[in-house]
Amino acid sequence: MKGNVSVMKIAMIFDGLGWGGTERVGIDYVRIMKELGCDVDVYNLIPSLNAMESNIPTDVNIIHYHFSRFLSPQAYSRMLYKASFCGIFLYIAMYIACSIINFLRRPFCRLKYGQYDIAIAFSGHWNDLAFISQGYVKSKKTVCWIHGALYQYIMTSFGYIPLYMSIKNLVVLSTEGDDEVLASCPLLKQRCILTKIYNPTFFDGSYDSKIVEKLNTTFGLFILTVARMEYPVKDIITLLEAYRLLVNEETAAPKLVVVGDGPDLVRFKEYAIKLNLAERVVFEGARANVGDYYKACSFFVLSSGVSEGLPTVIIEAMTYSKPIVATDAAPGVREILGNNEYGIVVKKKSAEDLKKGMLRLVEDSDCYSLLAKASAMRSKDFEYKIAMHELKKMLDSI
Repeated sequence: MKGNVSVMKIAMIFDGLGWGGTERVGIDYVRIMKELGCDVDVYNLIPSLNAMESNIPTDVNIIHYHFSRFLSPQAYSRMLYKASFCGIFLYIAMYIACSIINFLRRPFCRLKYGQYDIAIAFSGHWNDLAFISQGYVKSKKTVCWIHGALYQYIMTSFGYIPLYMSIKNLVVLSTEGDDEVLASCPLLKQRCILTKIYNPTFFDGSYDSKIVEKLNTTFGLFILTVARMEYPVKDIITLLEAYRLLVNEETAAPKLVVVGDGPDLVRFKEYAIKLNLAERVVFEGARANVGDYYKACSFFVLSSGVSEGLPTVIIEAMTYSKPIVATDAAPGVREILGNNEYGIVVKKKSAEDLKKGMLRLVEDSDCYSLLAKASAMRSKDFEYKIAMHELKKMLDSI
């Protein structure tokens, strides 16, 4: 497929490149764009968040340009919710101040970094959206990724609407609720083009047999979760409570291994100790060889406390034919697992429901085998070649 796209110069803009699922997916797309023959520059708007920059291909130019989300005029639209004179006055004042600052800064960035065919706001946050819509990058076309349902962003703040209308080309991971949103906002429907592309995965089920053997020798067949340690986005608190209930009911339950790093790692460790789980729960921190953990585990569990766009870790675990238990974080979990066809979906923030889901896989071998086969089948829908094909179509069409 390489070479089928005319050579394009693309700017990929990130709201930081710290550890996280969105950043991992974005770097996967950078690899795909390079494979398609594109010339790609990566912009990191929060240079202090750079842990994943080492994963970017070496022939990709990384540009550090500090751009705060406070420079997005639309970020202050929540001031209008109070509909008070003070709120309206403050919003107008901040909007004017941001516009003046952007007007003064913008020409230097445009002159320094030149012209692009396409600029992509991949993080989908205030700063990368504003960075593009305010014209800091000179480009013929603009695109943004929406890592969740469109309605969720607009319900958070209507300030997203003018940003989306300015950028025009929107890539969504799920179309849940989109018809209702577009029907209620005719201008958005008229100005924007929505394209659905599933996140790709480069995981192919490969692993290091010696490391897998070592993991199983150390932990046995364990339950695995892979997540950024940040509450409530990833609800490890409820997972620990559910695991405590599981151990109370099934003393021979497998150990729980937690892979990932983040600001709440210490808090989660302390809570595990409080629940008397220090001997049963293992916090491994960030691991580059996460594929070995997927292969070695018995099954995978994801406990999310808010929404999920398209949780890549579920897809990755599926490539290793692992059964899944996940909380119903809209829209992404059901987009992958359906109505329990490809995994067990349980209520958010319910330790009891999460325990029941895990217990089912521990005790019911038929259910385990059925969902292991379902995972292997479903994972094929997220192979990177499919994402490459859809990305190529979008790049050609805009």
